[in-house]
Amino acid sequence: AAILAIALGAAVLAAPPRAAAQATAPWTVLVYLNGDAPAGYADAAVRIFNELEQVGSTKSVNCVVQWARPSQPDVLGALFPLGDQNWYSTRRYLVIADPNQAGVNGSPDGQATNTAGFEISSPPLVDLGVLDMGNPTNLVNFFQWTQARFPAQHYALVLSGQGKAYQGMLVDKSTVPSSTDPNLPGYLTDVGLQNAMTQIKTLNGGNNIDALI
Repeated sequence: AAILAIALGAAVLAAPPRAAAQATAPWTVLVYLNGDAPAGYADAAVRIFNELEQVGSTKSVNCVVQWARPSQPDVLGALFPLGDQNWYSTRRYLVIADPNQAGVNGSPDGQATNTAGFEISSPPLVDLGVLDMGNPTNLVNFFQWTQARFPAQHYALVLSGQGKAYQGMLVDKSTVPSSTDPNLPGYLTDVGLQNAMTQIKTLNGGNNIDALI
């Protein structure tokens, strides 16, 4: 996540911040962020979003996130049990720069005592309810939605979530059980990812996106 924030920051250096997308930007970075996962990844997803807010979106780069959070409170929900910081669903954001995430404290790494460093400043654009982030259709829908609202000359897609070794990624504990094991949550298989990227290529005028991370 830190590498992503540094790369995003380098791409937008000296570009003024903004909260709304322009007609066509040089870049749109799509972050598919699944915090609705086992093994503590929910807290990691909060820190990733905090780090993205260190940079935010600019005239040069749209940073758009689809973020799923779990039903049981993550670190953000524990710190802010009341109000809009504590929610359980899947939301989409255009990330804006947050002064509390300017790198002056260690909050994104869970070290600072200043809880404002955890708070999310970017307003949600849409709440989709509970989605299966391991379903390739939802990944394609995210790209299609983002492309229509934040068109760009270049696209980068970041997939962030718990992995499943050689079997796949984006384990989603709120989804229906896996088709291969009813005792396990679903996830995005390699074949599912391949199918999703084929559909995204079609949506992108027959061109592959510029980066898949």
